[in-house]
Amino acid sequence: MGDVVKACKKAKIKATPRQLRYALATFLVGDEVGLKMVQLILAHSKIATTLDMYTDGSEQGRDAAREALARRNNAA
Repeated sequence: MGDVVKACKKAKIKATPRQLRYALATFLVGDEVGLKMVQLILAHSKIATTLDMYTDGSEQGRDAAREALARRNNAA
């Protein structure tokens, strides 16, 4: 991780490698990259780790799920 820290300092980015990793995972999940692929990129041995850390349990996430179900229901 030394290279990442050096690159951040050179670019004047105030972020730790852990913060960058979290941001990457969050962007991938938000862009609907498959969770299995996110698991592989992050080298998690278990998909549960990826699911627990990076899936959305917020009210906004629940609203999105409700809307998706409503669209499917209306399409049928």
